[in-house]
Amino acid sequence: MRSHVFGLAVALVSLLASGCARDRVVYVTPNTEPPGASIFELGFTPEASATFPTYCHVLTEEEQRSRTVRLPPLVFQLPGYQPYVWRPTPVSMDSNLWKSGPHWSNKDKVYLEKDPSYIGPTVSNLIRLTVNSEPAGARVYQKGSYCGTTPLTLDYKIGNDSYRFGRFRCEPLIAVHDACLPVQQDLEFQVDPDWRYQSGQVHEYATLFLLRTDPDYRPPVVIEQGGSTGGGESTINLRVKQDKDILDYLQQTGQIIGIYKSLRPIR
Repeated sequence: MRSHVFGLAVALVSLLASGCARDRVVYVTPNTEPPGASIFELGFTPEASATFPTYCHVLTEEEQRSRTVRLPPLVFQLPGYQPYVWRPTPVSMDSNLWKSGPHWSNKDKVYLEKDPSYIGPTVSNLIRLTVNSEPAGARVYQKGSYCGTTPLTLDYKIGNDSYRFGRFRCEPLIAVHDACLPVQQDLEFQVDPDWRYQSGQVHEYATLFLLRTDPDYRPPVVIEQGGSTGGGESTINLRVKQDKDILDYLQQTGQIIGIYKSLRPIR
């Protein structure tokens, strides 16, 4: 940790009643990199989910008489980083720090060090996969579920194990298009272990399905049958419709082994 490198923003608020001074309060906000650290007095144990963006210090009578702020040791803490203990020295309220008004600020930052044992954030980061195909309009399936037609985007939460292993593997995707052979992709994405120090971020990837024409494809058959009943004449038009879900299932189970194709994702 860089010694004696700290950042602080302090606001002095005087509460007046009936013309008599009451409690004088100093509010301390940590100035850290990364930002957003909690601040609390050394020895205090906050709850795991609690956050304290400011620390409130009520000046004692002695501090008010001497016009000197004596803050206790304070802890700056951010999930994924080592806690930093700041032990401020007394600061005179008559010093130049207060000339701009009732605000005490120091522009130097506290540079927090990463905690190597941190497994990952509580709010997951995402991998956003953009899926395209040639030709466009392919139907995409994953684990037997229909995902949509290309182009489309799919979001996956990055689990904490992915940061440890440096990769994320999703279930295979299968793309099916009329008159084309189905294609399967097994996708694995690189994961930067440092992403675990982020929270709620989106990391973009893309992949492309190249579909080949099916030489055995036959379009749906139309059967026309004419006939007469009761002296009258009627034409019965029967269209044999191939349900797309059934067609996709047959293509996947009957042909996917023979035409397996895998593409690496494009970052």
